[in-house]
Amino acid sequence: MQPINRRRMLIVAATIPAAAGCDRETVDGKIAELDTETLQQGTVALRGFAIVAYVIGARVVMLPTPGVRVLGVALIVTSVATKLAVEYLDVELKKRYIAEELEETEARQLEADLAVTFQLENGDKEQVPLGPNRYETDEPKAA
Repeated sequence: MQPINRRRMLIVAATIPAAAGCDRETVDGKIAELDTETLQQGTVALRGFAIVAYVIGARVVMLPTPGVRVLGVALIVTSVATKLAVEYLDVELKKRYIAEELEETEARQLEADLAVTFQLENGDKEQVPLGPNRYETDEPKAA
């Protein structure tokens, strides 16, 4: 019996999205269409699938029947690809959580202060100075 070559498995897992025809623009467009609650539910479901597929796949790979081994490897590779999808969705959910729109008075206050104060996740505050506003016109500058 030959041991499982993990490098080959990772290469296969990395090429699955490309082989399926997924490109960044298509995925971003589909994700933007979904509401946040659906993304959260999908992320939880995908996490559960990844855990179950990996546990089952790891046990099935060791069975002596070649056909069953192939199924086990497919489950493991699918769980790795699902883990990558979950990480992508986590980043998207984090972006949606952080993104907020400023009201007109808040935008004026930021421009007047010339700085933005951020409350970090660890409780610290960080102040970032803003650069000067530059308005471009089509008119050439007079010398």
